[in-house]
Amino acid sequence: MIGRSNFLAPVLAAVAVMSFSAAGYLIARTNKPSLLLDPQSVPPIQPEARGDSVLIGAVGLVEPSSQPVKIGTEISGVVTKVFVSAGAVVKRGDALFALDSRISEANLLQRERDLAAAVAQLDYARAKLAGFEASVDAWKNAVNAAEADLDDAQDLLRIADRLKPSGAIADRDATRRRNGVRTAEARVAEARSRLRQSEAECALYDEARGGAAIRIEAAAVDQAEAAVAMARTDLAIRMVRAPIDAAVLQVNLRPGEFAQAGVLFTSLMVLGRIDPLYVRVEFDEADIPRFATRMTAIASVRGDGARKYRLQFVRIEPLVIPKRSLTGDVTERVDTRVMQVLYEVRDGGNELLPGQQLDVFIESTTNVISELTPPKSQF
Repeated sequence: MIGRSNFLAPVLAAVAVMSFSAAGYLIARTNKPSLLLDPQSVPPIQPEARGDSVLIGAVGLVEPSSQPVKIGTEISGVVTKVFVSAGAVVKRGDALFALDSRISEANLLQRERDLAAAVAQLDYARAKLAGFEASVDAWKNAVNAAEADLDDAQDLLRIADRLKPSGAIADRDATRRRNGVRTAEARVAEARSRLRQSEAECALYDEARGGAAIRIEAAAVDQAEAAVAMARTDLAIRMVRAPIDAAVLQVNLRPGEFAQAGVLFTSLMVLGRIDPLYVRVEFDEADIPRFATRMTAIASVRGDGARKYRLQFVRIEPLVIPKRSLTGDVTERVDTRVMQVLYEVRDGGNELLPGQQLDVFIESTTNVISELTPPKSQF
């Protein structure tokens, strides 16, 4: 036993030395000092407060002065052409994109033909009215001529009746004259009947005398014109145009894609007036009592705190709203409310982009009186 112990002692000592060496190597490797690198971006630099002033810090979001205008379409359809790209400058009424309009064009052509047919029917009715008016004049003349013939026949019959007792006229001549009177009376009756018929037809077409025929044709023309106007409107809304003078900030559709009408999660296009740019700053409700419109506002870009931008007050949004979280989680509950204030970027605003975040600092004095009441013109 003593010999075995003398043999194991050196072995155990060697194992212990090796274990301590390995542990020391691992500890040294783990605690190896790291190199300190300069930050890639400059953090926001807070201005120094002067006297009894207090600095209010807030986060601002660059936006167009017109606010983002999300472009949609009134009707769904396949996009056939996109006329603009992101960054383009458009005027009010310029074409942005077009939808498939083949069915609308065919419908417009059909409606225009229906209108032409209705106009032809109206012209035909007016021509018939002119013919009836001429017929009335002709039958009036015929009545006058027939009445004159009747007067002549009656005079001859009266002469025959006076001469008949003396035998100066034969019975046959007297009978012929009596038959002439009957014939003249029949012609007068026929002419008067034709005159009444022509006057009735004329009255049916004459609008001045309450005629309905031309009014019906005129109503058909109005209806056809309304159908043409509707078809042209349907064709026009398939060409989506810019509602304002603005810059194209985003384009989210391509030719061949289906553009869905209605409110979309992602707008088809986004426009905005970027000259000038605005900054929407959100102040926590705890800072509202210390805020005043005459305060000096300075902003800096995230990642470049050394570059400053001077802001000019524009207006206060009258409604204090819940603070929105940048996580986008819809289940998150936010207890803090914020006041939104709009500022205009005065110097160097061309370098900023809509949607960019800014660090905003407002200089406030401790004895300032809040000026949150907006002017009446804002309501």
